Amino acid sequence: MGGRLSSTAQLAVHRSAAPAPPTRGFRLRRLFLYTSLSLTSLSLGIYLASLPFTATILASIPRASSSSKSSLAYLPTTERSAEIEHLMTTHPLSQHLRSLPGWQESRPHAQMPEPMRRHSLTASTLAGDTKIPVPPLIFTKGQGEELVAISYLGNDLCGHVGIIHGGLLATMLDEGLA
Repeated sequence: MGGRLSSTAQLAVHRSAAPAPPTRGFRLRRLFLYTSLSLTSLSLGIYLASLPFTATILASIPRASSSSKSSLAYLPTTERSAEIEHLMTTHPLSQHLRSLPGWQESRPHAQMPEPMRRHSLTASTLAGDTKIPVPPLIFTKGQGEELVAISYLGNDLCGHVGIIHGGLLATMLDEGLA
């Protein structure tokens, strides 16, 4: 019987030594700790995920004024593109816009960094001798109140023979106003 009493006594000691249930303050501290840890992890994840995007955006900011000679530089690679370039730059509309005060001439594709140019539909995917052989000339007035774009579009961009695809025209409008 002696052994039995001691085991009952040990059980009573173990029951009395059981931890008290967590207090309200302890639960609030734990909630605060887990919430702050989660928000910190989320913020760090968003920051790290946005670094490549931020670098691309910062690289896309033009460093030269849009009327600088470097922003207008285009070197034709074929005889056909040289003819088209000459036609665009000597066109009466180009000459007239150059003579007007407050108008600036630019080539947005020349200012676009290579990483962004690869993702531009008109600057890369649709560029080519039978599509868009020469980057467009863009004329803007003031701070963008008016815009005139002079582009040459090849036959491979026609939805029907002799008619440029409407989706391409919408894309060019979208990229021109961006």
